[in-house]
Amino acid sequence: MNRKGCIALLVASFIVAICGCANKHPAVPVAAANLSEPSPPIKEYPVKAAPPPSKEPVREVTMKKLHVESVPEYHQAPITLDESSTTKSPEKPKALTSSKYSTKQIDKIVDGFEQGSFAFKAPLSMDIRDPPATVTLEISSKLSKEEIRKVIGAKETEQAESGTIEISNNVEATLSSSDFDVILQSKNPQLVSSGKVFTWEWTIKPKKVEKTMVGKLHLDVSTTLDEGVYVLHTLNKEISITISKVDQGVDVVKSNWEYLKWAWGAVLVPVFGFIWKKYTKNGNVKPNDGG
Repeated sequence: MNRKGCIALLVASFIVAICGCANKHPAVPVAAANLSEPSPPIKEYPVKAAPPPSKEPVREVTMKKLHVESVPEYHQAPITLDESSTTKSPEKPKALTSSKYSTKQIDKIVDGFEQGSFAFKAPLSMDIRDPPATVTLEISSKLSKEEIRKVIGAKETEQAESGTIEISNNVEATLSSSDFDVILQSKNPQLVSSGKVFTWEWTIKPKKVEKTMVGKLHLDVSTTLDEGVYVLHTLNKEISITISKVDQGVDVVKSNWEYLKWAWGAVLVPVFGFIWKKYTKNGNVKPNDGG
């Protein structure tokens, strides 16, 4: 079979196959649309009528122009610290002569004081075991310093000093010491008048000492003004404080009593026990035979 015969055979086979498929699946007839039949009616819905226009006149809306004031420029104020919020340093004590009175005015006040005299007496010496001694100050605006010295009547065991002093109508006397216990025995301050002798008294007793020493007393005589205290006179005295050998030994024992108790228990008792045992062993102590 030549080439042309093969082609013809293939074409014939293709045609036979197409015809066989048409017989197995016949075509479905499509009904033609009947255009003469009327379409179904369209359903109508009622429409509400619009409300009639309002008879009120339409208000015109007008925009008012806002007036904006000019804003001033910002300037920062200077920063200041509140004194109450800051920590204050402690104030210095005011001087006795503050701004109310000058020194010249104080001098005029002092010039108005009366001139008087004083006498002071105290013991020359004291032993640590002595009872408290008396220290006396007397002030007078009429007596002289010699006269008031006689009035105070110092003994041989006492020391006395007298002199002149400015006197106000209100006088205060203070006796102080670091070596003596000082106790005031009179009123203080005192109102001072003319024609009378005014007396201050203290009792003193030496404090604990370990050896003979010199004790010191300090006296301040003052008056109070509106501006403070004005010192009229000051005085310093020395008193010899003695302590005996026996008292020194007693003080040593008292101050070292704890150590002595330990020494007695640790050393002395065993020593005495050893001596006593040796003494009785040598026959120096004979037993009591009942006779």
